[in-house]
Amino acid sequence: MSQFAAAPSPSETRPASNSLGFAGFLCSTIGLVCTIGILCPIGFILSLFGLRKQPRGFAIAGTIIGFIGSAGLLIMSIAGVLAFAAIASIAQHGLPFVHTVVDGASLYHQVELYRQSKGTLPTTIADLQVDSAATIDGWGHAFRYQLNPDGSFTIYSDGPDGKQGTVDDIPALSSSPEFSSPKRTSQPNGPV
Repeated sequence: MSQFAAAPSPSETRPASNSLGFAGFLCSTIGLVCTIGILCPIGFILSLFGLRKQPRGFAIAGTIIGFIGSAGLLIMSIAGVLAFAAIASIAQHGLPFVHTVVDGASLYHQVELYRQSKGTLPTTIADLQVDSAATIDGWGHAFRYQLNPDGSFTIYSDGPDGKQGTVDDIPALSSSPEFSSPKRTSQPNGPV
C-alpha cells in the first residue's frame, strides 16, 4: 500500500459556490450604484433564493443591498407621483390666480388711461371699451369695478366661487385717492 493518498478529484477541491447569491449581490450592487435602484428588486429576489444554498455571504449582502435599493426606489416613486400631483394642482388652481392678477393689472391700467384722457373715472368697465375677454378673471367671472367715496377706485375678482363678499375675493388693484379724481363719489357698480 502506498503512503500517499489518492489525489482529490477537481470537483472535491473547488470551494462551494452560490452563483444565485452572487448574481443577486451583483444585480443589487449595480442597481444601487448605477441605476438609482431600478435593478435592486431583481437583485433582492435573486439573493433571497440564493439564501437557500451555502455559502450565503453574497446572498446575505445582496439581500440587504437589494432591500435598501428597493425601498429607496419605492420612496422615490411615491415622491415623484406626489410631486406630479402637486404640480398638476398648482397648474389647475394657481394659473387662474396669476391670470386674474395680470388681467386685473391690465384693467387698472386701462382705467388710468381713461382717467388721464377724459379727466374723470369711468362709471363702469363698459365705458373703457376694451375687449370683453379683458374684463373676465381667471375663473371666467367678470371683474368688479368699484368707485369709492374718496375718489379712488378698486378692481377686484369674486374669486374661484364667483360670489361677491366671500373670503376668496381677490382685490386686483386699488387706486389711491390722491391719484384719482376727487369729484367722483359714486356707489359700487356690479359686474359688467
